Amino acid sequence: GTIELHAPSQVHGVWDEFRVGQVIINLLTNALRYGGSKPVRITLVRDRDSALIEVRDQGVGISEADQLRIFNPFERAGTKDVREGLGLGLYIARQLAESHGGTLEVTSAPNQGAAFMLTLPLQLPAYLANS
Repeated sequence: GTIELHAPSQVHGVWDEFRVGQVIINLLTNALRYGGSKPVRITLVRDRDSALIEVRDQGVGISEADQLRIFNPFERAGTKDVREGLGLGLYIARQLAESHGGTLEVTSAPNQGAAFMLTLPLQLPAYLANS
């Protein structure tokens, strides 16, 4: 698959680069898996004190019911012919986002693709920096 990167400006943050990389790799892997052969777009922008990283595919989409489940451990969405893995990727990705004081959300509809938005503070919140 093709990945298109849209990053209109540089964004610098204080994160565990390995863990944030894990999240992004998981999102890209899922987007390429479920997006068919259509390009996947990753967008990086700064919004005040946060970095916003969106990974958007043009694939099968995720139903509302599945959107409520996919961040739980051992849950997977999609048709049986594209299901792979243990269903832990998005659960771990959200846990890693939250461990940085951030969030991981999804917006989608069947046959409309999916967009995962990772929001990370540019600096670790004090309660995390001191732990």
